Amino acid sequence: MPAAPSGDEARVRHPWRIVVAALLVSSPVLADVYAGRRALDAEDFATALQELRPAADAGVAEAQYLLGGMYASGHGVPRDPDEALRWIRNAAEQGYAPAQATLGNMFREGRDVPRDDAEALKWLRLAAGKDDAEAQCSLGLMYREGRGVARDDEEAKRLLRQAARKDIARAQYGLGILLGEHEQGRPNYLESRQWLRKAAEQGYAPAQLELGLMSERGLGVERDPAKAHCWFALAAAQGEESARKKEETLEGSMTPAQLSESESCVSLWRIKHKRRGQAGPPPPAR
Repeated sequence: MPAAPSGDEARVRHPWRIVVAALLVSSPVLADVYAGRRALDAEDFATALQELRPAADAGVAEAQYLLGGMYASGHGVPRDPDEALRWIRNAAEQGYAPAQATLGNMFREGRDVPRDDAEALKWLRLAAGKDDAEAQCSLGLMYREGRGVARDDEEAKRLLRQAARKDIARAQYGLGILLGEHEQGRPNYLESRQWLRKAAEQGYAPAQLELGLMSERGLGVERDPAKAHCWFALAAAQGEESARKKEETLEGSMTPAQLSESESCVSLWRIKHKRRGQAGPPPPAR
């Protein structure tokens, strides 16, 4: 009778057994993460905590990240920045890109940790290298601002464009602003407006304000007080104070027909976005 294969030989000859065993072990934990994520989406924080904590304790990076977010926001648990940092860092150190991006942004903004550009760059680069859109956006802004690195507008544009193509509104806005400042020595208002419009359509108030300014000044388009007033009104409705002031100032020089055109523009925009499940201008994107 042939000798039974050794453990190593069995693993080589029957690798599917290893896969099946791993799935049997991990499936309950992964189910906990899925259930926890669904509970978070439903704002059922008690259930989310019940599902996520065992998975986080077991070392599942996504569960650690989500649990860290709960401690950061105080949803379902008392707000605890130290616990938030611990769990998010644990997930980031396992290579989980969303956690790396979040940790990088915490250091970039000084959110619950001392502001540290070197740490921000470290984590954002790791996440951006995994094609994380939020990290690409934040890293692009750091190159644009020259924070922790030499200012490099070309690298900023490259990174912001990557994130903007993934519909990150603040990246679309940042890219639009950068293109409007210069493109090979001259402003590229056409592409600038295209990206600003994409961000504005997502309800990003700073982009709506910027489009209003471009329409008011005739940058890349003919001057259009009605369109400018419309964008100012939409941004002001979200609490953009400078947009409210521009809206009030511009009204004094507009004709009744222009004011009526602006009101129609605002109404049509709200109807369009209500069909998408929004009651009015959506909240600004992150």
